[in-house]
Amino acid sequence: MVSSSTIFGMAALALAYLVAPSAAADQPLPWDGRGFDLTVDTLTNKYLTHILTMRNDTTYGKVSDYVTITKDGRSPNFNGDTGVIDIAVDSKAIFKTQNNFRRSELVQNIAGYEKGATFFRASVMKKEAFLNPYVWQMIFPESHIFEIRVDAAASPAKIIYLNNGTYDAKWQTEFVPGTWYNFGIGVWPATMGNGSMLQLYTSEGDKDLALVATHTTVTTFPSTYEFHMGLLTLSDDGSDPKMNAKPDIVSYCNRWAVPTGIRRVGVSDERHEAGGRVRNEGWATFQTTHELLEHARGVDSTARLEVPRRDSLRKQFVGELRAAGTELTLEFDEQRAELQSGRGDVRRAARSASESGQRDENEWSDESVTGLRRQRRSSRRVGFGRRRA
Repeated sequence: MVSSSTIFGMAALALAYLVAPSAAADQPLPWDGRGFDLTVDTLTNKYLTHILTMRNDTTYGKVSDYVTITKDGRSPNFNGDTGVIDIAVDSKAIFKTQNNFRRSELVQNIAGYEKGATFFRASVMKKEAFLNPYVWQMIFPESHIFEIRVDAAASPAKIIYLNNGTYDAKWQTEFVPGTWYNFGIGVWPATMGNGSMLQLYTSEGDKDLALVATHTTVTTFPSTYEFHMGLLTLSDDGSDPKMNAKPDIVSYCNRWAVPTGIRRVGVSDERHEAGGRVRNEGWATFQTTHELLEHARGVDSTARLEVPRRDSLRKQFVGELRAAGTELTLEFDEQRAELQSGRGDVRRAARSASESGQRDENEWSDESVTGLRRQRRSSRRVGFGRRRA
């Protein structure tokens, strides 16, 4: 009843219904969509909820009809998030006059990083098998430059990664109820033309993300993303999908969109011992290394760090980072004068992009949450990473 090709064919129609709400301002990077600090009443602090409230029957237009949030729903936390957002879909989940759709989604408009990569993260889990055996879109931008979906009509059900606005699976595996599926998707400008390069990272449960696929697409490299999470299906003949009397409910966690390395933070020689702040021309600055590290860990991206130039102060700075960041692994590369730390998914994405021709000799690729690399500048100051793809 619901086919893969139909879902993509109807994308333009769905977009037409979203034009007015999507006029909301783009959220800057890094965007934090985690649920640990949300309630249903504060959901609009991070998300647009118009798909839930603009029902064709206003009797069912309350967010609380379709969303519940559990602050400590995932333990241990994944990427700093314990919050679980449950989203339900049922026979009444009709947006405006889209009678052949059934959909419940949270949305946010996110500004992309046009000079480099935007890295999206999200985790999804369903406690029980789908009651409605259709193809369900679950994580996607409106452009469908990438998408995570579940084909619940297949036996066994499959969780699938697509990109480039097409419906041939670029990656898939069996969808097992009760399993957390974690995804990281990096979007870079292609080395030639106006297209995009995408990298998919996945893991299950509490395992770290691992790179599984890289593709170059003809889809124009986006400057903004209308990012959806939830459940969407539609019929291919215009009829109302036949729905089970009980709703299907899917859980989400770990929602982030981050740039891969455009922040610059640090301390200079003269201010390190005093814990003072540094220049602020587009920099994020911190009083202490502990505060610095907490920020870097929080966005799970790459920071470009300026550190003290004198060797003794640099060693002290590195020591403070080690002391403050006991949950991170710090390694100092003497040859490159680079400090690398933390989880590796963003790091590997950056390295792979650089190996594909994504950076020039003045750019650098880092492997993690926090990275340091010494470079000479015209002012003779010691800094780290002038630009990065």
